[in-house]
Amino acid sequence: MWGYDPITIPEIPKLAQGAVIPPNSEFLAVLGDQKRGTNIEAPLDTITQAVLQALVSYGGAGGNQKISVTIPLTLNGRTITQIVIDDINDYIKRNGRSPIRA
Repeated sequence: MWGYDPITIPEIPKLAQGAVIPPNSEFLAVLGDQKRGTNIEAPLDTITQAVLQALVSYGGAGGNQKISVTIPLTLNGRTITQIVIDDINDYIKRNGRSPIRA
């Protein structure tokens, strides 16, 4: 219009799916574009602290407490635990004693 080009506006990323933003990497973004749920934009240290506080408030792992996680492993449709138990029972039937020593 007055002899100069209009300003070009870059594409602004939408972060509904989240993003990992390294330090010193400033950029403009659209927040709040998710269809449902709540997104949190915070430094990783802040999120880590919040998760630890939530675990403690629900009786989970805080400080030196340990938590137990059970992951069923299967082989040919059977759990590894059941395979081991069956093998021990077969050993006892064949040998008259347990293969496990105290």
